[in-house]
Amino acid sequence: LDEATAALVAAGVTVTVPAGNGGWNACYNSPAREAAAITVGASDEYNRGTTYTNYGTCVDLFAPGANVLSADYGSDASLSIQSGTSVASPYVAGVAALY
Repeated sequence: LDEATAALVAAGVTVTVPAGNGGWNACYNSPAREAAAITVGASDEYNRGTTYTNYGTCVDLFAPGANVLSADYGSDASLSIQSGTSVASPYVAGVAALY
């Protein structure tokens, strides 16, 4: 995944990736360790890193990733509460898409 991520960025695509939810150094995970990607950790409602988010020098920034009201797969109107860095990363992708 590291090489594919780097190739996308080299082609001009902005790539955001979740840092991971193991509570350890994100630099051990692919593609979170790829420097070309924007690696996103999860923050809580107090703007602190969550207990489960991966951390370290490979994490570029944090975004909301705890108890986030999200669309669910049950139906077009279904909602659920989600947590994790895969919830946080789309926030950054959305902001990056504006620029």
